[in-house]
Amino acid sequence: YFLELSRQIEPGLQGPQQMEWFNQANDERDNMRAALEYASRTDTEAGLYLSSLQHSFWESVNLREGSHWLARFIQKPEANDFPHAKAKALYTLGVLHIWTQDFAQAMSFAQECLALFQACRDQQGEADALILLGYSLQLQDRRTKADELYERSLAIARSIGDLRKEAVALFRLGYDHPERQLAYWEEALALFRKAGDRNFAAGLLCLIARFRILLTGDIDRAEKDLDEAVRLGLLVNKSIGIGGLWGEPGFAKSIIAMLRGDYEQAYALLQDMVTLANELGNRMGYLWTRAHLGYV
Repeated sequence: YFLELSRQIEPGLQGPQQMEWFNQANDERDNMRAALEYASRTDTEAGLYLSSLQHSFWESVNLREGSHWLARFIQKPEANDFPHAKAKALYTLGVLHIWTQDFAQAMSFAQECLALFQACRDQQGEADALILLGYSLQLQDRRTKADELYERSLAIARSIGDLRKEAVALFRLGYDHPERQLAYWEEALALFRKAGDRNFAAGLLCLIARFRILLTGDIDRAEKDLDEAVRLGLLVNKSIGIGGLWGEPGFAKSIIAMLRGDYEQAYALLQDMVTLANELGNRMGYLWTRAHLGYV
């Protein structure tokens, strides 16, 4: 029952009824834990799928708990008997390791799940794994190779007509390319809207607002982006999948406050982000936010 529910929740968290699905997932947390505990004794394949299908929920609620369950099932010897289920679990665990800044381990998980998805002929999984592998390389300053992987993922997404995966690939391609960054992100934003992913669209608007200020100094346009993010229904303080915690409005608002000389407001906004990152176990978000606090 809970495996089937998880198969509905994960895409639900990426669609227009995200808040309703998030609330349902949150309401079922203890039941999901019981199901995972039962699966660990009786059904490794179900446990691999059940823990991996909680991808967006683990990111948004508790990275440590997600990593605990995923590692528990992946380490079982019989996990090798279920290559597709293991690939899904490796992918999710790799994503969680990105946010704890264990990039080398994330890369290892990405390489393994990519090989398994390719062997299983799962193109959607392959597109996801290429993004994960690219991001883990990008964070280790191997940008050229990362871009190659993002382009491969983009080609697969377009070939299978997956708008959301196409948007994610464009989003990742936009990083570290100041001359084309906003163009990539605005194209990705249009696709997220078309795919119905209001939460990622809202988070990306917050990120666009932040970089619009840094790249162009256009505070008025940035504030309009933030207002639109709120209208889209951003899961404030519950959305980190867009890039650590950068998809939260607090960062852009803190920059605006600093530029206006309101350092106390800028500090308070960032302090809230530090608290959130610490609660989630998001090491990357915690350290970067501390760095911003030091600057303020």
